[in-house]
Amino acid sequence: MLIAVTLICIISACISSVLMNHSCFMFWYAFGDFIIFTIEWTVKFFCTSFAIVVLFIGIYYSYQCFQCLQNKVTPVIYCSDQDFYKTVETAAPILKQCYMPTFAWGHCGHIQTIIFALWGRFNCPFIRGERIILNLEDGATLTYDIFHSNVQKVKDDLMFFVAPGFANNSETDYIRTFMQYVTALGYRCAVLNHIGTIQDVPVTSPRIFSFGNTNDLHAALTDFILKYPKAKVILFGYSLGGNLVPKYLGENREHSPNIIAGFSICSLLDANSAVNGSEQWRVFRYFYQYFLARTIKQIVHRHRNILLSDEIISRYNLDVNAIFNAMSLVRFDELYTRKIHNFSTLEDYYSWSSAVNYLHGIKVPMIFINALDDPLMSDILHSPVREFAGCRRNVIAIELRYGGHLGFFENNYFISESITWLEKALIQLAEAIHKHNIEKKNGN
Repeated sequence: MLIAVTLICIISACISSVLMNHSCFMFWYAFGDFIIFTIEWTVKFFCTSFAIVVLFIGIYYSYQCFQCLQNKVTPVIYCSDQDFYKTVETAAPILKQCYMPTFAWGHCGHIQTIIFALWGRFNCPFIRGERIILNLEDGATLTYDIFHSNVQKVKDDLMFFVAPGFANNSETDYIRTFMQYVTALGYRCAVLNHIGTIQDVPVTSPRIFSFGNTNDLHAALTDFILKYPKAKVILFGYSLGGNLVPKYLGENREHSPNIIAGFSICSLLDANSAVNGSEQWRVFRYFYQYFLARTIKQIVHRHRNILLSDEIISRYNLDVNAIFNAMSLVRFDELYTRKIHNFSTLEDYYSWSSAVNYLHGIKVPMIFINALDDPLMSDILHSPVREFAGCRRNVIAIELRYGGHLGFFENNYFISESITWLEKALIQLAEAIHKHNIEKKNGN
């Protein structure tokens, strides 16, 4: 705006210098001078107003931060099984400790979410696992990575399996950070690579990952357990993976007895409620929907020779131009995903995909972790988890006031620590559940 005003002023000055030599044009000179004066003071007014608003927002935000420091916030726990909770609480002291977000920006869920989306984790390590390639019955090529520990005493009695978030894999920053943390503690861990997200792994069937398809998780997990049949396994699901884990554990299929628990982290378990809720019309919600749609469209475009071949377009009656012009994930699912999965309506597809409709079938302990300021979740989406934890044994729902979507950055003034509250909590809680499982097996 300032550049435009400057150009206007220069052009007007040049014109005025010419017109000054002709008395018949004096009126136009005066009028032009008035216009420049008006624009200049209008710009000054809006810039001053903007600076005042930013100043007051900064003062208010700083006040809120100091209030949070004075009123330390501990996690809110929902659990009807007090025996189970006492066992977990004893082995996981983090549940009683205060979560202190990064001071300068950690008290805003949008900022935590955006920083997480852009950087994942600060000072992310470079770590690679052993890649396992599976050829599935439908022709898909599925991979997962096993991360081995280099410590002297490896804890082979307990292992972890991770289902990452939307369009994520073992090469994503927050996954690599967690892998380094886990292996440094002596644990072995495996990570599912969602189909289509690893650039050097080809897509060999006309599908990629989706919100509700648990077959890939089942195939990779089964293979992992076959390699280590004596180990107990705990499942971690982030965001999209946080829907896949409880859905998989609640489905009417055979589950390995080696699986002793599941974690769901920052996941909306009811897609229809998320779409139909009034919260979807907020400005920031459009931004996140656009970002998610842009990400998955890039994956489809990268593998369009397989995913959008002439035969696939004809079979599912796909409109390619409309698919790539979709401005939200919901619109993309309507035009592409639900058709590929043979659902007549988006509501039916979301109902099949949502873990909330499978919670009653879960037989192992479950822990849900969410942040109340998660911008991808409205208040109504927290209710099913609270109700489930309030009526079922061996279920705990943990809510933090701050954390954003998968952020949970903590400590320091501006740059957060590499290992966040979430990584620490997951390990403590997993060890607590493992202890509970041993005590239960021994009849204590």
